[in-house]
Amino acid sequence: MDETGEFVSTESAAQLLGVSAQRVRTLLRDGTVAGRRQGRGWLVQAEDLERYRRDREASGRRRSDRAPARAAEQSRVEVGSVEGLSPAQLRVQLQELQTRVEELSRRNAELEEQLRRVRLLAELLRTETPVSATQG
Repeated sequence: MDETGEFVSTESAAQLLGVSAQRVRTLLRDGTVAGRRQGRGWLVQAEDLERYRRDREASGRRRSDRAPARAAEQSRVEVGSVEGLSPAQLRVQLQELQTRVEELSRRNAELEEQLRRVRLLAELLRTETPVSATQG
């Protein structure tokens, strides 16, 4: 088996987890996730990354408030970009995309509620404005 097929870069792991690459390197150094050195950098074992992500979600830990926006920006997958990925890497990407859809759906619902409130306030302002004030 091709050993590199089961590993992702620290940058990719950071994007998938919604954390910094430095945080991923810390997780590697303290043994929280498995990986190996390659040259001056690290590669993270994809299956272990997926395990860490699941454990983190199960513990109720959330990504930072800015992570969903960063993930949305960075996790775009081009059609050809999944060719040659291992099943573990595909599972990690699929889970991240599902998480992204859930986050975007929640954010969409929040924005729709805010828009509803703004429209209601605008309507109240129109109906509450005295006629004499608008003619003056």
